[in-house]
Amino acid sequence: MDSSTPKACTVDGCKRPRISSLHCRLHHDRYKKTGSTDDPYPEITERTCIDCKITKPATEFSKKGKGKWGQQKYQSYCKPCENVRRCNRPVSPEQQKRQKEYRQEWARRNKEKLARQMAARRAADPERHSWQSYKNHLWKKYRLTWEEYEQIFVEQGGRCAICDQFLSDSQKRPAIDHDHMTGVIRGLLCDPCNKGLGHFRDRLDVMRRAVEYLESAKNKTVPQYRYEFFQSGASK
Repeated sequence: MDSSTPKACTVDGCKRPRISSLHCRLHHDRYKKTGSTDDPYPEITERTCIDCKITKPATEFSKKGKGKWGQQKYQSYCKPCENVRRCNRPVSPEQQKRQKEYRQEWARRNKEKLARQMAARRAADPERHSWQSYKNHLWKKYRLTWEEYEQIFVEQGGRCAICDQFLSDSQKRPAIDHDHMTGVIRGLLCDPCNKGLGHFRDRLDVMRRAVEYLESAKNKTVPQYRYEFFQSGASK
């Protein structure tokens, strides 16, 4: 061993460099104050939340840095209670703006870390991640809660509001048909019906003329050779 390399602390399991003849800084200070190198504050395995008064494992509490002797410290509120307190805490518009700017700046500086976290979540539970992303999409784009979405789905009997086809038969999720000017949610549609309305640009007069156009075409005659061609399926 190189003579310039400091020796390790003599306490079992400690690899810190010595600052005295036997101990590292942590164990040296601990020995001076308590007369022993043993941890005066054993590791916390459980804690009682001061809000819900329930004793829970330490993992249910957010970490709060470390104490003087290196012991892990935890918050006084468990994570669920802390989330409730955070949500109910009054926040001024200026604070909301600062928080939003901070989150955006943090996300910009940690793109790779966020990508790894999202990939790990998708790999751990793909189905849950997919539906959670869809719930977030409903609120972000339509301001539609999951409870409201389920209510509309049940009221329609799980069918498209136009063609009456079961929405579960489609490979795509139901389309949220809404008024782009007022935001009114009109119902859930299958993908073809939703695209059809989009092509008609929600214009009732154009759709009425389209219905009249289709009805008028029923009375037209078709040459026998054309009829047989389409009946044979050769046009597909």
